[in-house]
Amino acid sequence: MKLLFYKSGGLSIIFALIFILLGTRNVMADPTTDSLALVGLYNTTNGQNWTIRWNLSQPMRNWYGVITNGNGTVGVLNLGNNNLSGTVSDLNLPNLRILDLSQNFISGQVPNFTYCPYIESLNLEKNLFSGNLPLFNTNLRLIFLKINNNQLTGTIPNFQNLTQLQMLDLRNNYLSGSIPNFTKLDTLFNLELSNNKLTGNLPNFNEMINLRVLDLAHNELGGFIPTFLNQDSLKILDLSFNKFIGPIPNFLSLFGLNSLILNNNLLSGQIPNFSNLSALTENLLLQNNRIIGTVPNFSNLWNVKTINISNNRIDSIPKFTMLTGLNYLDVSKNKLTFDDIIPNNGLASNGYTYSFQDTFGLKRLFYVATGDTFVYDLNIDKGYPSHQYKWYKDGQPLFTSNNTSLVISNLNVLDAGEYYCEVTSPLAPNLVLYSRTIRLVFNLISGNDECSNATRISNLDNNLFRVDINNASPDTYQSSCVLGSNNIWYYFTAVGEDIILNVPRTTFLPEVEISLLRFDGTPCDGQNAVEIGCGSNALVLSNVLVPGQIYFISLSITDGSNFSFDFRINNPISYLPPANDLYCNARSITPNGVCQSFSNIDATRDIGQAFLPCNFSNSVWFKVKLSDQKNKLIFNTQGVTNFTNISLMVGYFSEPPCSGQFIPVRNGLYCGTGSTITCDSLRDSIEYYVQFATDFFNAGNYKICIKEEGPILECGLNDQCKIDQSDGPSFISLNTSQGMNCVVGCNSSASLGINLSDNTCFSFRTPTTYHWIDTDSDAGFLNLNFNSDWLIQPQIAVYEYNDTCGIWKNIACNQGYQGLTKLEKVPVEPNKKYVIAVSDFNNKTGQYNLCVGVEKNTNSCNLSSSFYVTNTSFGSPLGGPYLPEEEVEFCYQINNWKSEECNFLQGIIPLLDLDGIRQVSIPMVNPLKC
Repeated sequence: MKLLFYKSGGLSIIFALIFILLGTRNVMADPTTDSLALVGLYNTTNGQNWTIRWNLSQPMRNWYGVITNGNGTVGVLNLGNNNLSGTVSDLNLPNLRILDLSQNFISGQVPNFTYCPYIESLNLEKNLFSGNLPLFNTNLRLIFLKINNNQLTGTIPNFQNLTQLQMLDLRNNYLSGSIPNFTKLDTLFNLELSNNKLTGNLPNFNEMINLRVLDLAHNELGGFIPTFLNQDSLKILDLSFNKFIGPIPNFLSLFGLNSLILNNNLLSGQIPNFSNLSALTENLLLQNNRIIGTVPNFSNLWNVKTINISNNRIDSIPKFTMLTGLNYLDVSKNKLTFDDIIPNNGLASNGYTYSFQDTFGLKRLFYVATGDTFVYDLNIDKGYPSHQYKWYKDGQPLFTSNNTSLVISNLNVLDAGEYYCEVTSPLAPNLVLYSRTIRLVFNLISGNDECSNATRISNLDNNLFRVDINNASPDTYQSSCVLGSNNIWYYFTAVGEDIILNVPRTTFLPEVEISLLRFDGTPCDGQNAVEIGCGSNALVLSNVLVPGQIYFISLSITDGSNFSFDFRINNPISYLPPANDLYCNARSITPNGVCQSFSNIDATRDIGQAFLPCNFSNSVWFKVKLSDQKNKLIFNTQGVTNFTNISLMVGYFSEPPCSGQFIPVRNGLYCGTGSTITCDSLRDSIEYYVQFATDFFNAGNYKICIKEEGPILECGLNDQCKIDQSDGPSFISLNTSQGMNCVVGCNSSASLGINLSDNTCFSFRTPTTYHWIDTDSDAGFLNLNFNSDWLIQPQIAVYEYNDTCGIWKNIACNQGYQGLTKLEKVPVEPNKKYVIAVSDFNNKTGQYNLCVGVEKNTNSCNLSSSFYVTNTSFGSPLGGPYLPEEEVEFCYQINNWKSEECNFLQGIIPLLDLDGIRQVSIPMVNPLKC
């Protein structure tokens, strides 16, 4: 027998089956025994309080909700929504086929129903059942099982004996663990497990070929979404509100799918064209993910009613007006512009939401000089004369025009600052676009600035000295910090990789902006300036400086006033006198998020204040060690109410505690009132010490909450991931048909190994990890996506390896921030060996995800037979006697031309008419010398 179920409001009982079921063979049973079982149920569920009570003096067949079989035994018991409370024991009703106790107040464990071997429909939804699910091992004929909307806990059994089950609905409980592999449930039509606490990856659904509804929403499931190759009957697929990663599959086998609901996950990549989903007539919900790129035109989804792709990173959409069935389209909170929004104005009457888009353009820093003309074009939405472009400088309106360019002639120092543009259009009145900020910075000119007269600091060991900003000349250099004028400059030679700069707070001092720079070239020349870091009143940098390198410090007051203040510079290691400070008696805390109470009423001034940014006393110390695979501490000090300001410093001892050598962690620094403070890039093998200090000797009680988190390692591009913890190069086998490959690497003890001194992008530091790649016969481009919670400023580069020459040739590289970076469309040649190098600018070590994919070269060109090649000393002329075009596409690999040169050229070049023969000269670009 087959029953077909779809997602509906709440089926309480299957009346169409009652008479069929009652006509089937009955087990030998006694109606008296059944009546006694029902009386027991009546008593344990407070029958006197039922909405419709039983008259026990009447025959059993007259009791509400009871339908008897031909032999007088109970076949159907329907007591749904009848105010039952209390508990239910294991009923002894051997001929029972349908049991409905839904929408009541029954509590306790779900019975096994051991003595109901012929039960086929069991509906216990919307009650108060708790505890674990039974196995239902004796209920082999069960077809319909609904225990949703209860308080069940524990894991889900695989129900391997329920081989006739067609509906399993366990929604809205507290079930945990992974979804079992329901290999025996090949008759299942509906599987609904939403709103639980399920974790892990999706199991193999290949055996469930009859599945119509799969609802796993609102759980904590992760991993990659499978393609569901055998589920061509699937109508509804809902995986929303989980933690799925990777690309969205094309679902080529889901021919009958009506609704695809994947919103609120961590999905990445581009949206496929869903070429086989012509039956998708209800919902396509992909909002709140990490989808990028261009949206396909969905030309085959004519009748889809709802499309929601909001809150992603999409930068282009097509014209959707040809989707005649579309009732609602939401493309808000992406990276779209008016070029995308305006063509879809015809959908306005159907529910078209596009408001709020991400800022466009790049956040850039421009170095300019006095007297120059600065021109910056937004490069957006050309051809719309009705657009309005309103420019702002330092947050204040500057001017409005219908031109996309910002032009500033005859620059002077007053033009320095931050600019952005607000773009509006009457054709899309609900949208305002904002450009990313650009900053104009004036170059330093040697001999004409305070930088040229910088004072040398020789003592870096907790050196405290007085700074006077009085009548200093205005500084023409501004860093990316908010700096004022009247800068005072210092310089020093680094002796380690860390530095701490801070201004102890005083009562009337405004913010002091601190910038740390180095100059790659002539000192005090803005063109050579490299900003290392900046901050207000404090700057703590770890693993950043290069010993022996000269660094410059710029100090300024934001309002340009004249002030005198103390300034402290501190060595990478702060020396604390052993055994005479509060940290020696630090209280141990488990980072489980539970708030704990502290008191510093009796605390004395802390000797180890040298490295704190605030001039605080009354310190309290505690220590914490992270669990395995955790790398982040989160402090919540919102409960602090007794103090004007607090300071939080996190660090560790390079030797056993109380030895006097304390190394602060860069991100664990805070001055101000209560807040949430995150300290990341930590290690689970180190015991960290936390100093909590208050200002002006205030004393009191407070609470602080600490919890730990682990690294988020998500590749986001493929489910074929492998672990490589070796120090040597790992091999990644790629081909254009397999898509992306993800490698989880670790550079904890790798060494440099390759001479990269002539690298044109940046110099790798140790440790560096390498991955080999052999391209296949039709490779054209490499795409790399990198993320890590350990490597903060990752550097990746691609090198071509020439077997004959034996030399590494750098072809692409990039440096990222916050653990993220990528390389796109790196041109490669077929059948060649390449190496990917991974490092970190700050010498960080740890685990990372590297995703690598190869694309076909769809733009490859083939030279016709009329082309010929001649060797010259300056290049390789290509020509032909009968070429009507003024441009020619050429594709020529110079590999046998000269043995000492290896190069590859491709592109479009102009032709020259020399003596009636069209020729072209190709100069050699950066030939690789063997």
